[in-house]
Amino acid sequence: MSMTFSRSINALLLLVLAVPLLAAGNVDKLIAGLDHPLWSARRDAAERLAATGSDGREAVPGLVESLQDLEPEVRRASARALGAVGRGSAEAVSSLVEALRDEDWVVRREAALSLQALQSTARTAVPALRDTLVDGSPAARKAAAQALSGIAPASMEALPELIESLHDEDWQTRAAAAHALGKLGEDGRVLSTTRRQTLPCGGSDSTMFTRAALWARCGLARRTR
Repeated sequence: MSMTFSRSINALLLLVLAVPLLAAGNVDKLIAGLDHPLWSARRDAAERLAATGSDGREAVPGLVESLQDLEPEVRRASARALGAVGRGSAEAVSSLVEALRDEDWVVRREAALSLQALQSTARTAVPALRDTLVDGSPAARKAAAQALSGIAPASMEALPELIESLHDEDWQTRAAAAHALGKLGEDGRVLSTTRRQTLPCGGSDSTMFTRAALWARCGLARRTR
């Protein structure tokens, strides 16, 4: 029997053994699946844990450890899962902040989106998200702006970076930054709902929030046609 054939058989056996573990949907079994020798089984366990929502809170330590997995797809799935099960967990937030510096841009994006999902729990992540607004990946920058919008008004300190992001080369990042500024204006009572809805394109109000809202409402459509 050749070595290549033997490895193929071993991989197939590992996959077969993983199926009942992951199909069961039991949180404890899924947590155990995070340590499975087959990386695809570890990824699948993390993905299924994400579907458990708040019922999977006990999986936070295991998912935090999985953010150090050598396989990017496992880290991506673990970052996503922490956004689903990590509400109220400082450990989840701190690990996602670390993941914002991952070498894989998808992991960085998923970490930012999970911080957005954690909302007020992720207030301590604002400084790291500010740094991510200048990430080399447009997708990560956009996700950081979305997260800052979700954390508002705690993300008020990110105003300078969000305003700068209105000039980002990526239009989706510009849109997310404008939305975040509009959200901060709303939460900070800088703009009333009526005023924001009735402002015409081309208005001359000098408030930064108003200008951001006008840009989002009028300028974005022009620039992306």
